[in-house]
Amino acid sequence: MEITVITGISMLLLVTLPVIMQRVHPFEGFLVWGWILFLHSNYMWLLGLNGELFALPKLMLAVVAHALAVQIIFPVIVLLCIRYGTDAASGRAKHPLLLAAVTLALLAGFEQLEVLLGVIDLKAKWHFGYSLGYWCVFALSTYGVWRGARRLARKEVGL
Repeated sequence: MEITVITGISMLLLVTLPVIMQRVHPFEGFLVWGWILFLHSNYMWLLGLNGELFALPKLMLAVVAHALAVQIIFPVIVLLCIRYGTDAASGRAKHPLLLAAVTLALLAGFEQLEVLLGVIDLKAKWHFGYSLGYWCVFALSTYGVWRGARRLARKEVGL
């Protein structure tokens, strides 16, 4: 069941990706996507699995479901929020802090959905504060990478 739910969400987000990427340049999108994959995979393997804070189940379908979540769902959620962040930077969005809170809620909520579906198994020494702290650092660093890429593109193009 977990593979069906996560695959359905992944396909829905991939279908909506062209709409999400309207205000984000493809180079920025690929750079942010690569940063997300780099950051989350290092976090997952170093802190999670080697630090024994969580574990992946032995079922191959759960591993594939988690890989779909990491490689498709988390980057698209962040790109969606960056897309609306460009509206905040241009003055069109009224509440950028609310956007940041929604981003953290979506990321942490999807992680909890993975726990409920049995895709990842959190150990006893894990608590929800670790997740919120990680997702805050994750979202802020990704936003910083995106702003750096946008600043570099403006300098190169001469805007």
